[in-house]
Amino acid sequence: NTMSIHRTQDDVRVEMESAMGPELGGLFFLLWHDLTWLNFEWGEYVELFGTDDVRFEIMNEAAPRFFWSLDRVLWQDVLLSISRLADPPATKGQQNLTLRRLLAAVPESGPREELAAALDKFELAAQFARGWRHGLLAHRNLDHAAAPELHPLPVASRASVAAALEAAADVMNLLDAHYRDTTNAYNTRGGAPDGAFQLLLVLDRGLEAQKEDESARALWQSRLWRKQQPRAV
Repeated sequence: NTMSIHRTQDDVRVEMESAMGPELGGLFFLLWHDLTWLNFEWGEYVELFGTDDVRFEIMNEAAPRFFWSLDRVLWQDVLLSISRLADPPATKGQQNLTLRRLLAAVPESGPREELAAALDKFELAAQFARGWRHGLLAHRNLDHAAAPELHPLPVASRASVAAALEAAADVMNLLDAHYRDTTNAYNTRGGAPDGAFQLLLVLDRGLEAQKEDESARALWQSRLWRKQQPRAV
């Protein structure tokens, strides 16, 4: 028999700090945690809104106003999270948890040049998200609010989000490969037993059951109505 081994987050932190040193390993763990959850959230978004029209039909039939809001909230949170990862290490005296902070923590003997190039690539890919944050999400740009067609936000699409997340994963995996001889598949899709796909299944079954109930009720009412008709003499 094989025994499954469950690693806690503390175990993961210890492994990273042991391989990379306390400063770099501790910082890497925090960023690994944030990027992992960001990819999970993005996977759930795609599961709901980026897969096929059948899912839109289910959501529109069940609760269109709620799912419109959920689409907006998840999309904005993903863009905010990407933009935060692309922040400078410090702003106005505040220290930030950001991918760029990794560079200062990597010793001279580490892959500093490769890391700097990967960071530049990520920050370029994340520019659109920072534009959305400054123009709409964290602030409300007056010119854009008054005339969005004349003062548009940067183009943002599911493809641009995926590219930014892939570039962020490349930054992390560069260090993981160097110090721990491993990489992490951050971009796993949804499908968790308690995730968005399960919600869609429950909604679909509920809608079908509702239709069956309505059909049965209509049939019963039709039969009852016929029974109430006066018999021909």
